[in-house]
Amino acid sequence: MEEPRLGHDVGADEQDEKIAEVIERALESGEQSVKRGPDLLPILREAGVVDAGGYGLTVLLAGIVNALRGSETLALEHQSVSGGARITHPQHASATYRYCTNFAVTGNGLSQREFVRELEQIGDSVLVVGDATTLKVHVHTDDPDAATALFQSAGAVSHIDIADMREQVRERDARLTRPAAPEAVCGVLAVVTGDGFRALFEGLG
Repeated sequence: MEEPRLGHDVGADEQDEKIAEVIERALESGEQSVKRGPDLLPILREAGVVDAGGYGLTVLLAGIVNALRGSETLALEHQSVSGGARITHPQHASATYRYCTNFAVTGNGLSQREFVRELEQIGDSVLVVGDATTLKVHVHTDDPDAATALFQSAGAVSHIDIADMREQVRERDARLTRPAAPEAVCGVLAVVTGDGFRALFEGLG
């Protein structure tokens, strides 16, 4: 059975090059998207990093192109944010704000960017994603009610999830300092018939 090709008169090398050209165009768009990430997501900008998943995908695509061409001529531009990476909110905690607040907003004509600036006035780690009819909102704040109130005139607020990060940290620290539980002892009881089966299970301990 012949392998699928672009045409009967297209050789393997030409087919690989055609595929490489398509993937290379996708790679170029991917690199531009990774560069724009910190401008679109304040949490990336605050941390001084680009989106790791997006950058990882560009590395994968570059590898595929190089493999198709049998070389390593395609090199990726190193992605970084001015000032380098900064540790801002380790272990999902905020040194400034107490509550990790998540909720959904449904309506019409919603804009992801419209509410970011207002949310950043009352908290940090702001993330607003979605489309014109549904938004998913994440923010660290001391006033979750103020965060949801910003969207009351825009649509219906639902799926509200508020976590006390300070309490979570206390519970985590308590778990880490708690003495280890004694090792459990268990055994197996085998009910068998015949000396042969008995010898078999005894041999297994």
